[in-house]
Amino acid sequence: MLIKRLQAVALFLGPVTFAASPFFWNDGHYGVTGGMLIALSMVPWVYGFLGEYDRLRVHIPNISGIWLIVLLAGMFGTISFGLQGFFEEALGVVNRIALSSFSEYPLRASSCSGFPGRSSLSPCSFSV
Repeated sequence: MLIKRLQAVALFLGPVTFAASPFFWNDGHYGVTGGMLIALSMVPWVYGFLGEYDRLRVHIPNISGIWLIVLLAGMFGTISFGLQGFFEEALGVVNRIALSSFSEYPLRASSCSGFPGRSSLSPCSFSV
């Protein structure tokens, strides 16, 4: 019972922490604080969704297994998105310079932040 309550609280804390991140924008960029909040918000969010996975796997085991993979890949992309904002400000490479440096590594950059990112997989995992 305690675990279920902790997972329910985590499903509240994750989105609230994520929603707080835009308030720390610096000139349209997440920066150190906003990026940190995005990355850290995924920890309680995933913990809460693991509780949902436990409930789903009893009724629809095959779909819940696929959902878990999509969820984890989407959360990985969201963490990399947050850390990108964190390191852009920490290393002082904000604006197009940071994104253009990814062009030297197109496959690796898209596999870390493009394919599993917030815009592609996270919404899919929320829809199940």
